[in-house]
Amino acid sequence: MMRAFILLLAGTLWLSIHVYGQEKPPETTKKASKEFKDYKWDVNIGLHGWVGAFSNLMIRYSPKQKGAFRFSLENHDSRKTKDWFLTDTLGNPIDRPVVKDESFNVVAIVGYEFRRNSGKQQIFYGVDLQPSINNYTDHKQTSYPLRIYGLGLNPFIGLKYRILNRLSVSAETSFSVKLEASRAHDLNDNFVRWKSKNIYTSFNPLKVINISYHL
Repeated sequence: MMRAFILLLAGTLWLSIHVYGQEKPPETTKKASKEFKDYKWDVNIGLHGWVGAFSNLMIRYSPKQKGAFRFSLENHDSRKTKDWFLTDTLGNPIDRPVVKDESFNVVAIVGYEFRRNSGKQQIFYGVDLQPSINNYTDHKQTSYPLRIYGLGLNPFIGLKYRILNRLSVSAETSFSVKLEASRAHDLNDNFVRWKSKNIYTSFNPLKVINISYHL
């Protein structure tokens, strides 16, 4: 009798453990994702070389995670001066007209980049178009304005590292082909005194270091 009772108790315990084991779901370990989210907008401040000098301001727009449009103002400066000549070198009064000098220079970039993500790293590559215009007049040396129109084609490749979810740093390597057309007009733009065309190529192993904030 005692033996039958012990066997019945053991069987009941085994059946209870077996059923409980089937009802309890297996525990899974959650793995933290190392992939960072790509936002649609980011603003970049470019540092030229290792000296940390300001180089450009770029805005990226990414409608899809696989790529982004790039807009950048690389350079802009303007100057306008007036000079009056009141005396000669001996101090005698002279009647000289005002000499005006002025210049205007702007360089921009419009391009597209493709992206490949791997954890916190991102490889990106693409091509930029770089239009530029330079209008320069110096009446001290010449009596006609000089205008230079340029268009560059810049393939590039870069590596980005995401420091924080909304902050990253990247570096780019680029090759540039640039066409420039120069024209010198008379003061009234009635005719062209002379013109020239030039083609330049350059390779920049470290074009820019970008610090990006993602919006």
